[in-house]
Amino acid sequence: MSLSPTPSLLTPPHTAHREKENRVATLGRFHVYWSSQDQVRTINNSIPTTPTKRELRRLPSKSILKKCPQSALPLFDTFQRETTPEPSQPASDSNYLSSPVNTIIDPSASIEHLIRAYSVLTARVKAHVTLTADRDAPWPILAPLRQNRVMLEKSIIRDLARCLVDPQSMPQTAEDVEEEESLRQENREERDIQSLLPSPKRSPTKKRRGTTAKKAKYGRDLCTVCHSVMKLLTTLFTLPAAYNVFNVCPVS
Repeated sequence: MSLSPTPSLLTPPHTAHREKENRVATLGRFHVYWSSQDQVRTINNSIPTTPTKRELRRLPSKSILKKCPQSALPLFDTFQRETTPEPSQPASDSNYLSSPVNTIIDPSASIEHLIRAYSVLTARVKAHVTLTADRDAPWPILAPLRQNRVMLEKSIIRDLARCLVDPQSMPQTAEDVEEEESLRQENREERDIQSLLPSPKRSPTKKRRGTTAKKAKYGRDLCTVCHSVMKLLTTLFTLPAAYNVFNVCPVS
């Protein structure tokens, strides 16, 4: 008959926390040291008071702000745009839309003038032609649209097609050619620097090349004039009295 061995008692693992509890405190472990000489320290009983209104109103002796010359300030009165006088009854005025319409049908008008003309025409039609108006009623305000209907349709189609124009096809001057050549030189120098680095020669993503500021502005203006035309068409197509002026096929 064999006897089983006596099971040994389990002991907790060795931890530094137990040693910390049983550690004997020595002099070097205290954080507070008592001085052998007695020193009496007085405490100031004066309570800080809040500053009075008179002290707050007192200006500083010297300003920390730099003085700005008077000539550097913007001349608000000089650059203020004069407001266009509006007739007392715009819906009955047959010349109220003549100015923006004449600008739109002008083949020599710049893109900036076309953008402003489309915006002005959209705002005036939206403000003075109601949605519930009779489509067959003679609206005097829409007289410029009726008189220049064919030219206006061609101009709208012309400006809608500007979104397909490549900004790189912009006519260049000698300064533009020089600026593009400097951009190409910077790109070549950047590629030469990258070739010295331990990186793959062919990058998975093609880096975009820089363009001149004039071409960037030209592309932005082409996009803006196309958006202005679409806003005008959105307004005209929602007003029966306005879209009745045009033929369906050319505009659509």
